[in-house]
Amino acid sequence: MTKFNAFSRRDVLGGIGGLTVAGLVSGTDFASHEEGSGEKNFAEIAFSDQRSDGTSVTVDRTYVEQDGFITIHTWDLVTQQDGAGSLIGASRLLEAGENGEGKEHLDETVELFDADTGVLPEVAEQERLTESQTLIAVPHRDMDHSEKFDSSVDVPFSEGSRLRTDLPADGAVNDVADVSL
Repeated sequence: MTKFNAFSRRDVLGGIGGLTVAGLVSGTDFASHEEGSGEKNFAEIAFSDQRSDGTSVTVDRTYVEQDGFITIHTWDLVTQQDGAGSLIGASRLLEAGENGEGKEHLDETVELFDADTGVLPEVAEQERLTESQTLIAVPHRDMDHSEKFDSSVDVPFSEGSRLRTDLPADGAVNDVADVSL
């Protein structure tokens, strides 16, 4: 399991700045929202430490104002700034509520190493996690309305309402969890 001596995981994530394709930076459980802009790009995510058989993880709570997905990344997202190479899973489509309202999704199971979820073929060859480690959950917006995650199109939800299509996307919503096998 990844450990940091003087700093927590959230301190490390919060101090890094703009990172990679997934745009991981906030280091907070919930993002702030800018009112009155008319654009809905707000999401919240809570991902708790957990035990797993290495084939899936559960994200406690996700709230999205637009249809989207939850992606799961290894810590390589931070250490190697490798969004695509650190992606090990993506959820089913999380639908927003009707009439432009957001929707909360509880206890979403995300399958890991499933080639049908958008992970790289060499990553999909792995069947399960082989050791306990810190993973990162990032909600992404379904930009092309395909209802299937595509890392080249579907951008992370950012803090506040401003849609970021330039990458890295500073202020991406995220949370981290220690996953024990």
